[in-house]
Amino acid sequence: MKKRRVAVFSFGTRGDVLPVAVVADSLARADRSASITFITHEAHRDLETRLARSGVAFVGVSAPPVLPGRTAASSEAEIGHSSGASEDDDRQLREALEMELREECLTAMDSVMGAADDAEGNAVIFNFFALEGWHLAELYRVPCTVLAPYVVPYSAPSSFERRFRAAHPLLYRRLQEAAPGEVGWKEVMHWMWPLFTDRWAEWRLHRLHLSACPLTDPVTDLPLVYEWPQAPHLLYGFSSQVVECPAYWPSSISVCGFWFTPLEWDVAPEVNPGLSVVQAKPKSLKGPASFRGAPLDLVVRQSCLVTETLQHGKQSIQAVKKTTLSTHNFQLECNPEENPQLEIFAGSTKKRSYKPPVKLGHFLSEHKFDESENKDDRPIFLGFSSTGNMGFLERPGSMLKVLKAVLEATDSSAILFTAGHPPLDLEVTELCDENLSTQYLEAEQKRNLLQEGLCCFNGRLFCYSGSVPYLWLLPHCSVAIHHGGSGTTAACLRAGTPQIICPFVLDQFYWAERMTWLRVAPQSLTPQLLMPDMSSSENFHDAVKVISAAIREARSVEMKLCASSLSVKLEGEDGTSVAVSILRTLLCK
Repeated sequence: MKKRRVAVFSFGTRGDVLPVAVVADSLARADRSASITFITHEAHRDLETRLARSGVAFVGVSAPPVLPGRTAASSEAEIGHSSGASEDDDRQLREALEMELREECLTAMDSVMGAADDAEGNAVIFNFFALEGWHLAELYRVPCTVLAPYVVPYSAPSSFERRFRAAHPLLYRRLQEAAPGEVGWKEVMHWMWPLFTDRWAEWRLHRLHLSACPLTDPVTDLPLVYEWPQAPHLLYGFSSQVVECPAYWPSSISVCGFWFTPLEWDVAPEVNPGLSVVQAKPKSLKGPASFRGAPLDLVVRQSCLVTETLQHGKQSIQAVKKTTLSTHNFQLECNPEENPQLEIFAGSTKKRSYKPPVKLGHFLSEHKFDESENKDDRPIFLGFSSTGNMGFLERPGSMLKVLKAVLEATDSSAILFTAGHPPLDLEVTELCDENLSTQYLEAEQKRNLLQEGLCCFNGRLFCYSGSVPYLWLLPHCSVAIHHGGSGTTAACLRAGTPQIICPFVLDQFYWAERMTWLRVAPQSLTPQLLMPDMSSSENFHDAVKVISAAIREARSVEMKLCASSLSVKLEGEDGTSVAVSILRTLLCK
């Protein structure tokens, strides 16, 4: 029996890719008639071993998950000097990497799908940062489905509809008149509009030999008369208990519930923090492709190679050591009776216990909820994932000074995950209680110590550069302060832990606003509060005051009850199983 071939394109940061990988893994286990290939960045190569257990093949592309953006400070310094040249260099670098990525995607698709006349039953799955998948599905004449763990992180420019109608009046009318189930204008405005921008035209014309504009005939440029496609299904990996799903959304959208990462997947691989910048030789490229009829200057990047508009995520550009799954002695214990206090619910029907890093375990045992005195001494969690390596944590030293004052003002302890961000790691080793700054240690030795865990501020703050499953850690914390990534937000909701969010970019602002609306988080912080300009003592004192007040509000009885209540509602959901069920139905059509 011939197996259906499914190509899954998932680009972006680790937080963007992991939920899609979880669904692909579960689909492979549930449907042995499908041969699934997962195409993502080489930086996520550690997923290969995990996916192989379910029979999913792994293909890595050389493009980085994100391009680190220049800091605001460096940008300001360039104003009036070489900023124009720098912007041109950045643009050429992005274009070169983008073209290389597309070629690798085409090669991967050729390898997965095989002969063009043998496409029956095949399919393409992709996320919002891998829109190449949609064009390749059109090329191979196979259906496609979108998987997204968060609401579309972009919206069409206000002028898009007017300019589209002027450029393609017949196509616009055809989309407006689409029958139920067909691609229609609702799908275009909800998520498909970037597919019609000029950035895809040259690739479609000269490499894929398709029409410059999707849904049009390559010869006449008129809307397709025959074989008008069905609307691709968009599966959202969040809960309707958390995100409003308005009635005006297209009927092709399904809200599944959160796609939580299995416990054994949640520990990131060891990385080389020295590799934080990608260098590439820009290729000589032709001019920008035109958008037939009316050019659209829409600066949006719908792939892993992002512009300033779409720089986001949770993972820096890093080199992965294939043989290492974590920076500590990671261990899963399948017998919860041996260590019941460490049991967690890992997004499935099975409970497993987890053995944390030794120093972290000791720190947590000293700071916990005391039932006899009804005193909650659980620490505050702070983690900003790869926002640092993306250039957003511009003043880590300032953040640590504010944190010290906040912990003293609120009589709290805290756990800080540095995510291996070199400047933050350096500041921590300078301030830690072990006085490493006075010892003659190599940088690598200091990093190794931080991978085991270091204490600062007379034992109030535990700093760690490794990874620990959030679904295990967060129930041990009273509050979580984070950047608002979809995965971290979901883990806090599942754990019933109140949140304080400091968003930096894209969907992080949505999650911050939504958590405040749900009363599981106070008003969000700004980066200026988290990392104030220390040239003014007023800035420092204002930051300490606002953050301390936010912590007290997050610890209030009302907010803890709201977080706990929502956690109970999410317990009964299994978003991954729902997504797999829908995908199996679609594949069998």
